[in-house]
Amino acid sequence: MNNVSFTYPTKDKPTIMDVSLTVSQVSRVAVIGANGAGKSTAIKVLVGEQLPTEGTIWKAQGLRMAYVAQHAFHHLEKHMQETPTQYIMWRFAGNDDRESMEFKTEDLSVDEEKARAQKWCIDSVTGNVRRCTDPKEDAKKAKQDEAGAVIPDAIVNRRQKKKEKTFEYEVKWQFKSMDNNTWVEKDTLVKMGYIKLVQREDE
Repeated sequence: MNNVSFTYPTKDKPTIMDVSLTVSQVSRVAVIGANGAGKSTAIKVLVGEQLPTEGTIWKAQGLRMAYVAQHAFHHLEKHMQETPTQYIMWRFAGNDDRESMEFKTEDLSVDEEKARAQKWCIDSVTGNVRRCTDPKEDAKKAKQDEAGAVIPDAIVNRRQKKKEKTFEYEVKWQFKSMDNNTWVEKDTLVKMGYIKLVQREDE
């Protein structure tokens, strides 16, 4: 990070200002400081969750970076009086992962909601995921696309495309078996509004 500043859209003053730091590979770094100093914001900008208002950020090709937030285990705080067995029995009761379900219902940003409002389908010829045809352009094709529309349920794997040096993700679709999983490029998933699923897999 070189001379990085970041200002939240709802604030007039920057939360962090003129920050420069270097994180070396194969390292663990602790960020400490007073409450409200901007520690969490600086980390989010560093790992790419937020884009800097000013300054530049770069990282080595293929570098994977993750962080443990200050309250990363907040979901366990309400279970401190339970035994590990009781917690597991509560979390997976009914063969569902309650915490995973709670994560999926987190509030979406305006951009994510807008992106998810668009319908996507798997092209019957190329097998690639693309936006469904607009009925105004071709009503017949739009109807066919809508019948094959897909919605990501989970990302189950990740692999690197060596030539392009980019990642693609194996996606399980809602209401479809694992046999129908599809490899989807990162840019496509972001355009679909599922950047949080991508970030979870990257971590």
